[in-house]
Amino acid sequence: MSLLNGTETQLPLWAQAILNNRERGITDGLASAGYPEQSSEEYRSLIAWRPNDFVDEWLAAYRGRSRSALRNPTLWLMTRMLATLADPIRGGVNFFEGTSERNVYISKPWENLLDAGLCVLCHEALSSGNFFDEFPIWVSDMMKVIGAIIAYLRHVSTYLEGRPRLHDAICELSAKLWECCWLHRDRFVTGNPLEQFLPGLAKELRVPLRNALRDYLLVKHDANVTQSENPVYLNSRGLILMCWFYRDDPWIDNFEMMASVPFVAILHRPSELSDFIQREVVEKHGAKSYLVRLGISIQCSDTDLPGRQRLNGTLATIRKVLRHDAFKPYLYPSGADQLQLHSQRTMIALQLLQDIVDAVPAETSTLIRELNVIRLISYGIMTLYRTLKDAETLVVMQLCDSFTNVGKELRTRSAKNPLRKAYERSLRREWYPSLKALDDMSKLPHIDSKPEARSYARLGWHRLGTVGMGLNEDNERKLYKERASKLCSWRECKWYTMEPSEQLKECTGCREARYCGTACQYRDWKNGHKQMCRRLKQTPHNKT
Repeated sequence: MSLLNGTETQLPLWAQAILNNRERGITDGLASAGYPEQSSEEYRSLIAWRPNDFVDEWLAAYRGRSRSALRNPTLWLMTRMLATLADPIRGGVNFFEGTSERNVYISKPWENLLDAGLCVLCHEALSSGNFFDEFPIWVSDMMKVIGAIIAYLRHVSTYLEGRPRLHDAICELSAKLWECCWLHRDRFVTGNPLEQFLPGLAKELRVPLRNALRDYLLVKHDANVTQSENPVYLNSRGLILMCWFYRDDPWIDNFEMMASVPFVAILHRPSELSDFIQREVVEKHGAKSYLVRLGISIQCSDTDLPGRQRLNGTLATIRKVLRHDAFKPYLYPSGADQLQLHSQRTMIALQLLQDIVDAVPAETSTLIRELNVIRLISYGIMTLYRTLKDAETLVVMQLCDSFTNVGKELRTRSAKNPLRKAYERSLRREWYPSLKALDDMSKLPHIDSKPEARSYARLGWHRLGTVGMGLNEDNERKLYKERASKLCSWRECKWYTMEPSEQLKECTGCREARYCGTACQYRDWKNGHKQMCRRLKQTPHNKT
């Protein structure tokens, strides 16, 4: 049944039983299994007072089960109890900060189960050879239990240094999980044959696997990225790549840094690196799809100092990966090599402006007269707006505050003062069109920045005009509408705020948008006007 290596095997017995019973459909067949939805008070009490007996009874039920069958009620009920205990441990770990940053409640029964042999129990299940042929909801519960054990390793790693036997048992269990998952990696591929029974099953298995991989990497980083012959690395690298590529929700942006891990240990082995890229990237996902996915990683990377450090480390690795011949036809068109550079240049420019205004205020007049600084600030905010992170939002707010103060100081001067007139003229030209563009961008689909970040950035720009120079939004809106018919509708065009010398062409769909050329019309269509134009078509209007 493997989808990845081209071979096919028979469906598991439970799946065959459902298909063979033609009197029942798949839904009724699954329901007939009677998999428990809730845990058992009887087994909860057994775990609390006699955890060793619980482990023994679970092992007895497991060894006496009907293999890959549609019903194993005792085993399933006991496993559901374990999964219920595992949930708060898996959900409480902070994935990317220090292991003790968040308080995770580790229940006494859970620790007692670990002492009683929970790792042995899970290791035996993984070693059976047919773990992934068992009933899928049971497999999912077991993945959650094993994931919680690995999360426990990460959360209390310092404590476990004093308990080497338990520490080693968890590490051995982790290695067994990677081995088992890699051998049966077809079960994690969306669209595999078992999804006809349970749609979304592959994702249900990938999410706990991804979280377990990340937890393990944060504790045992060296074993995975520096020891290329280590079986842990050999079995996990393809799984990490697969989880990164699928990007399943719930997704945390820092998961993006998993992109480089599969390659680090073999960077200096050109032949092995090339073979791995060809086999696991090009043949399974495609070179172009990989570059598109890489572009998403770069866009989602935080630009605060830790985020930049992680991103720089990732890119240092990926640069060598992208030397593979398969990427050459697609590298430039994908834009993956330009996205991060463009964002970083914008941040550097805004930070430089901030430094000049704060450290050398006398040079602010030069910025106003010679560099059209307001347009530069506007462009920087709009460039960062769709993917704003905390660090970028702070830079935008601070810069807007600085120029709000510049405006307040200029307003104390005579209305005929040349510098005041130049600043006010520049601000009026940019302020409301940019404010409108920010509002329009917030309505677009697939915007990655948080609403709070966008709100703060808009507030900073709004105050720059109202508090700084006393502009009135309603008045500026009226003036803008009078000028709008003479301006290009694409917000990143230089004629978006300045009237061009040549006549504009109107959109034939809505007859409201206007463009200086087909390039701007195409970009605006791709970036939201397609949806807006359809809505405008439904609104009666007169052609003038």
